[in-house]
Amino acid sequence: MLVQIKNLNLRYDPRKTDGVYKLNLNIPQAKVLALIGPSGSGKTTTLKCLANLESPQSGTIEYKGDLTIAYVDQTPKFDEELSVYDVLENEIVNIEDAEKRSNQVRTTLAFLEITNEIHSLMKNISGGQRQRVVIAMALVKNPTLLLLDEPFANLDRTLRLNLLEELFDIFKEKGITVVWVTHNTDEALAYSDYLALLNFGELQQFGPPQDLYFKPQNSFTATFLSEANLIPGKLVVAADESTNELNISILGKEYIVPRPKDFISKEHNDILAIIRPEYIVIDSESKDSATIEKRIFKGERTLLVVNYQGQELTISVSSSDIPTKERIPFSINSAYIYCLSEL
Repeated sequence: MLVQIKNLNLRYDPRKTDGVYKLNLNIPQAKVLALIGPSGSGKTTTLKCLANLESPQSGTIEYKGDLTIAYVDQTPKFDEELSVYDVLENEIVNIEDAEKRSNQVRTTLAFLEITNEIHSLMKNISGGQRQRVVIAMALVKNPTLLLLDEPFANLDRTLRLNLLEELFDIFKEKGITVVWVTHNTDEALAYSDYLALLNFGELQQFGPPQDLYFKPQNSFTATFLSEANLIPGKLVVAADESTNELNISILGKEYIVPRPKDFISKEHNDILAIIRPEYIVIDSESKDSATIEKRIFKGERTLLVVNYQGQELTISVSSSDIPTKERIPFSINSAYIYCLSEL
């Protein structure tokens, strides 16, 4: 691990939940970690503690070796009358030789494909190019650990996605450990090796994006990343640690589903079944049918909110296949039902 956060506490106001509380987090080397969570959940506080811009009230942060840390905040400020070259050169404080500084600047600009802006004044370059300069200000320091606090939030979607694609390839190529804060869960899932989900300053779950999406450890994680159907049910047969399956009852039917790791429950205990909308499918051969109450267009997909036996379910279908009837037959892919021993 490159960085270990142990029992980190920083509450700005003891009467409120802003900040972080008993945070334990290991940051792997040369990987991209996204800090996600609602506003006020402690993401930026964690990032500032890592950057030594905030001092925790208790707990420790242990860094492996002598790291060079670069921090990019949400609203970086420039002297608009300076050239791109001057802005970057001003960031290099550990190299006295002018020629070496110049080479460092030019190499960084080449990596980000903005060499043609080297003599442009900051006030004259586009928003996308400014964002590249923001990242260049960090990369010119040859950081071991790069901390990004939503630096792409103000860009339009197309420009932001193009920039993310390019930049994260560069980070991986250079072997930089990246910790970034984002409110965009789709981008966090797409560009991160690991996610750390915070709520009220406490870590809800840490792991690869696929684990948080398909194997959430609690209902908050399940619903934060994407739409999810949370369906109360019963465990029909006591969980047997020697098997990889559970026999559960939901929506008036029994299903054999995968047994989550560390699942603890006794026979007839309540469980909470989590089913993503894409795993409830329209099935003309099914005997189960539900009434469509709402259609929510989301581009290539449309969400159908249906009522089945008094239970509201959300189904995701291709927008080219939106059913016109008010009642649809459906089935559930039991291989993707995930169970929590909680309600």
